[in-house]
Amino acid sequence: SPGGRTITWELTYYPVEPQPGQVSSVVMITRDVTERRVAEAAVRQSEANLRAIFESAAEGIVLLDCDGCVVSANPAAEKCHSDRFGVPLLAGSKLADLLPDGDRALLTDRLARALAGESFTAQSDYEDGAGSAVNFELTYYPVQLHSGEVSGVAILSRDVTEQKCQEAAVRQSEANLRAIFESSEDGIVLLDRHGSVVALNGALARLRDEAGVEPLVAGHLLVEHLSVQAGAVISDYLARCLTGETITVLSQRITPAGRPLTLEFTYYPVVSAPGEVAGVVIVTRDVTHRKRTEEALLQAQKLESLGVLAGGIAHDFNNLLVGILGNAGLALSEISPSSPARETLKDIQTAGQRAAELARQMLAYSGKGRFVIQQLNLNTLVEELAQLLRSSIGKGVRVAYNFAPDLPVVEADATQIRQVVMNLVVNASDSIGGGEGTISITTGSIEASAKDLAETWLAPDLPEGPYIYLDVSDTGAGMDAGTLKRIFDPFFTTKFTGRGLGLAAVLGIMRGHGGALTVASAPGEGATFRLLLPVATGATTAETAVLPATPQAPVPWRGSGRILIADDEPTVRQVTARALRLFGFEPIEVSDGQEAVEYFEAHSHEIACVLMDMTMPRMNGAEAADRIAAIRPDVPVVLMSGYSEIDAGPSFERGRIAAFVQKPYELAVLRETLRAVIEG
Repeated sequence: SPGGRTITWELTYYPVEPQPGQVSSVVMITRDVTERRVAEAAVRQSEANLRAIFESAAEGIVLLDCDGCVVSANPAAEKCHSDRFGVPLLAGSKLADLLPDGDRALLTDRLARALAGESFTAQSDYEDGAGSAVNFELTYYPVQLHSGEVSGVAILSRDVTEQKCQEAAVRQSEANLRAIFESSEDGIVLLDRHGSVVALNGALARLRDEAGVEPLVAGHLLVEHLSVQAGAVISDYLARCLTGETITVLSQRITPAGRPLTLEFTYYPVVSAPGEVAGVVIVTRDVTHRKRTEEALLQAQKLESLGVLAGGIAHDFNNLLVGILGNAGLALSEISPSSPARETLKDIQTAGQRAAELARQMLAYSGKGRFVIQQLNLNTLVEELAQLLRSSIGKGVRVAYNFAPDLPVVEADATQIRQVVMNLVVNASDSIGGGEGTISITTGSIEASAKDLAETWLAPDLPEGPYIYLDVSDTGAGMDAGTLKRIFDPFFTTKFTGRGLGLAAVLGIMRGHGGALTVASAPGEGATFRLLLPVATGATTAETAVLPATPQAPVPWRGSGRILIADDEPTVRQVTARALRLFGFEPIEVSDGQEAVEYFEAHSHEIACVLMDMTMPRMNGAEAADRIAAIRPDVPVVLMSGYSEIDAGPSFERGRIAAFVQKPYELAVLRETLRAVIEG
């Protein structure tokens, strides 16, 4: 056209015949069909586009007629059906015949719904030719003519097998996380970025209930459940955590039931994407038992260090006291009964004996006191102490006894356990003061678990099993937490200074017996000390001579022959040598084990007895005793030590030691020991 538009004409020619067979003219009819041709081209393009979409669609598309026969199927549908079921989708074939038997009725029902004009999506699960599960998402569309009549059904299929597997994996992962979340013994709460509670587990609810704190509510801000001061602190933690920081803090409180509770709170950022924090997880853990165990371990280490120090001091102190008591005893035996210096010497001897008692307390505190182990019934032991206990407490104090019948025996040193009971009863009486009160002594047996033992003094590593307990309870003033932490420190007292090693020695004696001790007290509620001793497993017999700790009346006995004295302390050697001469012996002094062995090798036939210190330079007493026994097995060896026989004995083989004398010893004890080993 003049305007540049393409115009399409449709020309129709008609012949004009006035007479049959005679054409006189031609009629041409011209029609502008431009719009129709444009519309037809558009329809063809649309059909091409739809065909391209149909052919290239990733989802399978199948067209069915009203009888369920395949009209057409795109390549995706053909490939999927062929791969999954091993048969092609041929035009004209009935779709139901191409499916497994069990799915035909389902297909018939769905086609009926679509032919009725319903569009819907359904899931279908099949087994492919290899027996693997396959999952399809099928969408059914009715194919409607312009008249509204349904001429067939279009099925859009999508293979969602991988998606289903991923969804199942996600569900399993969520189930696992939920199981962990709910079964965790730690309390867990999830907060969003605003501090609102998203979720919390049962453990947290139980912890808050035990602590007497109101429960958290999902959807509420965490700070709504806190005081203003605590809310400000927690808000700061949350703000820091939202920047990616992990924070751990401890909190201590007392439950409504009166139990100390130590909680550990750890704040973790919830990272949803690199550099993006979506919220905060707070993990709450009850670390009461762990903190108590750590404190017990630290206390045990402190006591062990102090015990080593006390034992070392007591050992050296005992060596010095040998000289003091030995020289005092020798002087008293040599001086005239009418000499005015005799009273002074007796005062020196008395002071030395008191110093020796202090050394024994230090050894008891260190757990290295002198024990004479035997099987004891605690009921009987306390009954025998009843009169002494009565005279050691205040006039207004009553003692109540609660003994368990048929109490099993323990293996212990009766003297040491009596000292423990006396110390605890006197301590209880001091707590009651000058007024009226009651001290209760209770015995019984328990099956102690690891948790029970972990809460005692000194005993986090004791074995589980049957134990005998002895409780000493009072109605006195009680103690606060600060006092409880220090009551077993040496020389600590809430009374006046100079009280000594009373409770500290109790702790050392229990350590030496493989036992444990607990203390429960609060201001105004009195105190209860519980001793735990393991039940005896069998009878114990002494294999070395146990000599009396107090001097006996002088015996008119004198010996003869040479006695070898091996000790690195000159004072001990000199005093012992003077005492031996007084007893009729010829002393030979050497300063260490090596020198003792060398002298014995040269003069073994002349030696009647060997007095051997345990700790010496160059060669200790154990090695020297072995060497001497190898030369002459019948010579009696007497062990001398500032430590106890229990502590010193394991260094020597049984049978090598004829007797044991603990320093500081008095002359009568040394003489009776020599008489016992030399005369058999």
